[in-house]
Amino acid sequence: MNLKIFRPKIVRLFLLLSAFGIIVLGLQYDNIRMYQPIAESTCLKPDLCIKIDNYGVPEINAGSDKDVFLAMGYLHAKDRLWQLEIMQRTASGSLSELLGEDALSSDIWMRSLQLYNSANSAFSSLSPDAKSSLEAYAEGVNTWINEKHLLPPEFKIFGISPHKWTAIDSLAWMKIFALNLSHNFNDEITQAYAAEIMSSEQFKAIFGKTKPSLKADAIGNNYDGSPKKSFSSIDFSGISSLTPGLNVAGSNAFTVAGRLTKDGASILANDPHLELQMPSIWYVVKQRGKVLRSVGMSLVGLPVVVFGRNNSIAWGGTSMIADVQDLFVESPKPDDPNLYKFGEHWERFQKRVEKIIVKPRMPAILRDEYPPVMLSLRTTRHGPVITDTQTNNDQVLSLSWVGLQGGDTTYEALFNVNYAKDWRTFRAALSQFVTPAINFVFIDKDGNIGFQGAGKIPVRSGYRGDFPVQGSDATLGWHRYIPYDKMPYEFNPPRGYIVSANNRNVPEDYPYLISNKFASPARAQRISELIEDTKRRYGYVSIEAIKQIQNDLTSLPARRLLPLLLNLPPQTQQQSAAINMLKKWDGRMTKDSSAASIFNVWMRHFVETAFVRPIQFHWNKKNANEKVITMVKSMSNDQIFDILTKNPSVFCLDKTSQIKLPCHEELLSSLNDALEELEKLRGSKMDEWTWGSIHSATFSSVPFSAFNGIKEVYQRKISTGGTPDTVNVANYDFHQSVGYVQSFGPTFRQIVKLRGQGITHLYINSTGQSGSPFYRHYDDMLPLYENGSYLSLSIDHIDVPSNLNARAK
Repeated sequence: MNLKIFRPKIVRLFLLLSAFGIIVLGLQYDNIRMYQPIAESTCLKPDLCIKIDNYGVPEINAGSDKDVFLAMGYLHAKDRLWQLEIMQRTASGSLSELLGEDALSSDIWMRSLQLYNSANSAFSSLSPDAKSSLEAYAEGVNTWINEKHLLPPEFKIFGISPHKWTAIDSLAWMKIFALNLSHNFNDEITQAYAAEIMSSEQFKAIFGKTKPSLKADAIGNNYDGSPKKSFSSIDFSGISSLTPGLNVAGSNAFTVAGRLTKDGASILANDPHLELQMPSIWYVVKQRGKVLRSVGMSLVGLPVVVFGRNNSIAWGGTSMIADVQDLFVESPKPDDPNLYKFGEHWERFQKRVEKIIVKPRMPAILRDEYPPVMLSLRTTRHGPVITDTQTNNDQVLSLSWVGLQGGDTTYEALFNVNYAKDWRTFRAALSQFVTPAINFVFIDKDGNIGFQGAGKIPVRSGYRGDFPVQGSDATLGWHRYIPYDKMPYEFNPPRGYIVSANNRNVPEDYPYLISNKFASPARAQRISELIEDTKRRYGYVSIEAIKQIQNDLTSLPARRLLPLLLNLPPQTQQQSAAINMLKKWDGRMTKDSSAASIFNVWMRHFVETAFVRPIQFHWNKKNANEKVITMVKSMSNDQIFDILTKNPSVFCLDKTSQIKLPCHEELLSSLNDALEELEKLRGSKMDEWTWGSIHSATFSSVPFSAFNGIKEVYQRKISTGGTPDTVNVANYDFHQSVGYVQSFGPTFRQIVKLRGQGITHLYINSTGQSGSPFYRHYDDMLPLYENGSYLSLSIDHIDVPSNLNARAK
């Protein structure tokens, strides 16, 4: 969840801090006692035992697979009960009951989507075994709650008891996970806004496409053809703050075939990039049932390993950044707002009223009851009307999203992947995957490697999904999905390795539209470059080389940009010193590099000077202005390079100089701004302007990171290197007087090596196993994560069941 929705007042903060201090002092001893680990070896049943290692990682040994899943729920409740509570309330749209009106926009958004309707439909579509695993997991969570253990202090702080968990809660949380990786409607909004504000030349330079006709493509028409009010009048700030974009996001997953390693073993590496938080959304586990043999990363709220291995195969994944959402501009009937136009007919809006209970501001005992928020919502054939969540809703826009379609079998796919034993059964399992669209990579014990695109991606008729389209036009819409046998895949390619880093995963002549917005190819190019270099230097690829690749901090786009910057004639001694430092730099975004700081801060100021300021913003289009400014400020180094080398005159006005370099005036001016900022942050000594001294990663905690005085207990902060285009990804947002704050990055790292009966499995979670800040497993993996270190995830008594496709009750 995005913490921007929580904006506490000063008085509320003071009162909450006082209450928190009293409660924590009283509970600290009991809380530490509560979070002592299960004994080194504990049995919940005669044939269900759990061993805990020194980092809180459990090994579950059970006589049945069902009991493994029960133990998963028990362990997640023991270590992450508050996290489960927040997850459940988020998906159900009931956070306001806990956090008050600051969470209201989140609840309204969730209620509009009706995720639990989709989750119920998904449950009905699952096999008996998959249903049983979810029910066993819920039983495990509730068993822990029913045993009346001392609750985490957060429950007493807020005066609540934990909700019981259900199988539907697990599936609803999967929808939230998918939603955060499926945000194309935000791109449609941004591009529609930009089309209203930017000139045709500016729009093409930024987006690489021709500016559309607003009347026809961006804002739609009424059923009778008359133009509607400007699209920019709609306020989407509450929605967009909850669905973070992927401009700086992504994941890395790559495989190396056995023929390229010294011992013939295939290797898989994976590090998903998501919002950094405390605790991590991942939970490390070793599962051993009658048939099940899965090890790796579980997603809190689910009983299965999401990314990891069994004894025959290993798998990882990255977001495909596929376009799986569309906005439709609906046309209500002028004399009957209960109807909307579709084709030649009028259809009736489905209507409902949602009641949201809102907790009074603290101290609640001194406050009047906050009246319930009554929310009138509509749904069309295309999906929920998301403008019903806004007060300024002259337009009627509905959202189509794959995740809201009935019969979602994504969990079935994940469940079956854990039992797959080879490439054929792995691909068969993924044929049931729906959302989010994922690039899955694969290795097996025979040295094979593979890649399979999974997820339902709509095939559109009459449009490309760049902008909101007219809902009344029956020729526009989704008529089918890309057939699974036509989805991108590879198996044992001649080069001997597969790399997926959110880059384009299909050739230019691929007949279907996957996405209009793949990530920069820079990370994938760098990974491939390092694999090739390792082969050339050593003749084979080792696990040590894979570790170095996962932690690599070289920016290829920065290297491309440097020649354009180094030819600038400095105007001051300080500019000369900075350019000389960059001349010695190799593009590595390490924590100890001052050149990295100069480059990154310079490019931030350059984007504002050269690309933001020339746009003619309109004072009466505040929503559009803010959205476009945010988008332009997030421009990648690849985009900067393309504009500088192809068409700089669209933005830059080099009028006073004879120097024939693109945007030289803006570059020199922004360099001055960057140097001034660095001096304010770090003093006058350029050698002390290291990237790690101004760039730090914040691991936030919901809701406590919103409260000064409390957040120091819950959140964590580390100095970091990296940028959005390094393999070791690190975004950054500038905060005055604080510096550059990273909120996004690898949420775990895994490396798996398989060969016959031999398995090497290395991992590091970003934080720790526990959800309690008073227990050492809350953050004991964080120092290792920061240093690029790994732990071993071995399992005792490795054996291979004769039939991995069997199911054990």
